[in-house]
Amino acid sequence: MKIAEAALAKWAAQDLAITDDGDNRLRCRFLYEGSTCCNMGWTFSADLICVIEEREGRHMIESASVLLPMDSPAVKGLCMFQRGKRNLDTINDLTQDLVVGRWLDDFLGEEHDVNPAGCVCGQSELCHKWVVALSTLAYALEHDLSAAA
Repeated sequence: MKIAEAALAKWAAQDLAITDDGDNRLRCRFLYEGSTCCNMGWTFSADLICVIEEREGRHMIESASVLLPMDSPAVKGLCMFQRGKRNLDTINDLTQDLVVGRWLDDFLGEEHDVNPAGCVCGQSELCHKWVVALSTLAYALEHDLSAAA
């Protein structure tokens, strides 16, 4: 998935926070603004959080999770919660399988089944959000923007 450099620069400046945890580890939070897939597209925010460790000039994704404001009517309106098929644990299990234990550049260099819908209800929608978040992170690291975060 190709993302315009202007979009990555904007997201890196506005939606990405990077904290140095020491020991070559960075904690990264990407604020995703989405919309529900049903009930007329109510907006919601989600935090995509990961910890990466620099090893021999590369970045290993050590942990990753998605935080949703579960008290939000928009989040409660997501079809995955309406149908009872998925919950936040399921989203984070999918996240673990998708990105944890992967090299950042390897993950971004692969083709992924992505769906750019605003929600996080399915694997392809969730994968899209992680591609956006991790592409933004890679852009920030490449342009040394982590020092300003």
